[in-house]
Amino acid sequence: FLYGGRAGTGLQAPEPVVSVHARVVHIRQAHAGDTVGYGATYQAEAKEQWASLAIGYGDGIPRLLGNRGSVLIRGCRAPIIGRISMDITVVNISDIANISLGDVATLIGSDKGEQITVDDVAEQADTIGYEILTGLSARLPRIWRGLDE
Repeated sequence: FLYGGRAGTGLQAPEPVVSVHARVVHIRQAHAGDTVGYGATYQAEAKEQWASLAIGYGDGIPRLLGNRGSVLIRGCRAPIIGRISMDITVVNISDIANISLGDVATLIGSDKGEQITVDDVAEQADTIGYEILTGLSARLPRIWRGLDE
């Protein structure tokens, strides 16, 4: 097992020991036709609310998650929209009430009973969990917790 990643099919899954979180740093009201991301790969079809998260491919988040991955905010899934940039990931928060600046988004881990595993992220990025884990950059702070927490 590498940092709690799945070692292969047919084997017992290890207990998840890694989580990745980012803060909401900007909230924007978008209108039909508005676009986001490099190359404007996502276009709003109606009025939407978008949140920018302070995390991107410079932190090890795979660019392939753009327009296909999701995050958890307040236990609800928010789809990643547009391409992931070096320092920012944008998500659609239209279906989540009362999001505020500073709220925490979970890219890997659990939030109020919902979970996104390393293997979920790897599948969405067409890779393996080990690549996701070893790709997490030194820019991400590491917080070590003991078994008693």
